[in-house]
Amino acid sequence: MYNSLSLINSQAIGREAYDISRTVTLLAKFYRTALNKGKEYISVRDEVAMVRSYVELQQIMSGHAFDVVYELEERVYPLGIVRLVLQPLVENAIDHGLKEKTEGLRMLTIGGCIRGGDLVLSISDTGVGMDEETAAGLLTSHSSGYGLTNVHERLRLYFGEPYGLAVSSRVGVGTTVEARLPGTQRSAHPAVFR
Repeated sequence: MYNSLSLINSQAIGREAYDISRTVTLLAKFYRTALNKGKEYISVRDEVAMVRSYVELQQIMSGHAFDVVYELEERVYPLGIVRLVLQPLVENAIDHGLKEKTEGLRMLTIGGCIRGGDLVLSISDTGVGMDEETAAGLLTSHSSGYGLTNVHERLRLYFGEPYGLAVSSRVGVGTTVEARLPGTQRSAHPAVFR
């Protein structure tokens, strides 16, 4: 796959199609990090790098219909997490929040901090939002949203009951999804999680 993307990139550069080159490069970076050589653990830094590639691809595809802000504390970057926590949350925010909004500011905010000793990663959008009942049902087994439920269950499986996702939303204002993980992982090495 990488060889194919590299070939496309070379052809694009040869034809001075730099926009295509950029898109192919972003796609290669996204897949390289997402696949992570089959490893389940990744640093927050690498997860955010993957999300940056994904978001930029989404901005290109949408004609830059939304803006993005990254608000992560420096101390969270070296921490280790289970891979593919942020990307499904970002995808949901774009597809179900920002794309559905027909007017006004479309902003995606990706945050990360240490709160109460835990690592808290957040995705906020200024999209259409949802009512309390809908938001409360997103993380249940009866939810039609596979991505959020999958991330929530994976975090609970790895770290136990206090960890996972929390959703808050207001109709017409937007939605925030927080992922809470133990804040003690100092690297992405799997032994840290045992």
